Amino acid sequence: MFSNRGPVNRGSLQWPGAATLMTVRDHSPLTIDQLVGGPNEPILVVDFIQFSAARPLSEILGSHSQDHPVYRADPVTDLTRDQAYWPLDELADGYSALCRQRGLGRGRLIIVGYCSAAGLSGQITARLARQADLSLFLVDPVWPDAELTAEHFMSFRASLGATPSPAPGGHADPRLALRDMLDVLRDDLHAMALSRGLDPVSPSLGDLLERYRAWLGFLLASQAVRGRPWPDGVHPQVLPGADGELLIPHAEPGSYRVIPQPASGSAPPDEAGIADAVLAHAWRR
Repeated sequence: MFSNRGPVNRGSLQWPGAATLMTVRDHSPLTIDQLVGGPNEPILVVDFIQFSAARPLSEILGSHSQDHPVYRADPVTDLTRDQAYWPLDELADGYSALCRQRGLGRGRLIIVGYCSAAGLSGQITARLARQADLSLFLVDPVWPDAELTAEHFMSFRASLGATPSPAPGGHADPRLALRDMLDVLRDDLHAMALSRGLDPVSPSLGDLLERYRAWLGFLLASQAVRGRPWPDGVHPQVLPGADGELLIPHAEPGSYRVIPQPASGSAPPDEAGIADAVLAHAWRR
């Protein structure tokens, strides 16, 4: 255990996620939601609802879409509905199939990947490239690694009042790594609930644990493919974040185009500015 208390007896607890993580695909939790309609080329945004109150990029684009229909794929919310660990390739296969079913896999399509969804967005683009004329736009791309996954795990523990500790290590299999992190967080949630006089098996706490599981599972899936070459034939436009993080690991020079940042000392783009940048640059080659 990674806390100063003994393990919790879970004999009477029925936490979501307490069962062994499954790999069988009895059903798919993946969805693509349409946020707004319009007559112009569709936009598919791959992002996620934040733990904070920040607006998702998909909603920002939906508010400034200039008559483009906007669709959203939110892998983290989708994964809260399935206790299985989903490798990134299976997520990309699933969302690509949904795009084809909804008619987004033919004709022109703008795909926008935000933050940690950049890698998944590239894989979806690669799978649809034969049937559609695609433009991929990456906004503030982040490429999860072991350090980032551990950082989020420790922040979740701290938010529950536990003493932060390193993520459980020693597992090359992300399924086992996810299982061990969930065991620790489940104990932390139980202790936090008891200390505040809450029902430790309340649905709201169960939903929180599912959100932790889905987010850490997505980070682990992205981390597992970080060392791969960037897909051939996928040439994104990139609006980098203010921190100047590495843009696309293992991509060939000249395989992507960086959208210039505002001049030094200028404020970063606001919501409308981000939407305008995507629409203005989406079809530049």
